[in-house]
Amino acid sequence: MARDAATIVVASFGSVSQEHPGAYEVLMLQRSSDLVFAPGAWVFPGGAAAHDDTLMASENRVAMRQTACRECAEETGIELGTHELLPLSRWITPPGRPRRFDTRFYVAIIEYRPVVEVDGDEIVDFAWLRPDRALVQYSEAMLPPTRATLSALPDAGTPHELRHWITEQVR
Repeated sequence: MARDAATIVVASFGSVSQEHPGAYEVLMLQRSSDLVFAPGAWVFPGGAAAHDDTLMASENRVAMRQTACRECAEETGIELGTHELLPLSRWITPPGRPRRFDTRFYVAIIEYRPVVEVDGDEIVDFAWLRPDRALVQYSEAMLPPTRATLSALPDAGTPHELRHWITEQVR
């Protein structure tokens, strides 16, 4: 049976470059090469649901939002509220794999660039990159859902445009 998990695509409009004005960047994290699952992979903040996450909420969708926010804070130091998360997709690891996850993907659109603090244990590096640049730089070290999510994200020039695109995807 697949274990519940959640992840957040943190999309920041807080860094405007002259080369790409208005472009947003997503937060990518590199997992330690010492981990059993996805060693060295570049991922979005997230992870498996803890027992406390499911105790906090009777509805699974609320619990998964709590999981996403808790994992983001643990892995990056970025505190987000469940109300800031927009549902995007759901990915389930295919049967037959030694570790299976039923992962909800959310997007948090922020208009600032927060300070990121990785623990150096589970997460060893981070980068703020435009989705297309993240694919060019780290595609080989990504899990299929991460690669597919980055490939699908639009060229949105404003938080409103990105929010509108996400809303249209989940209808």
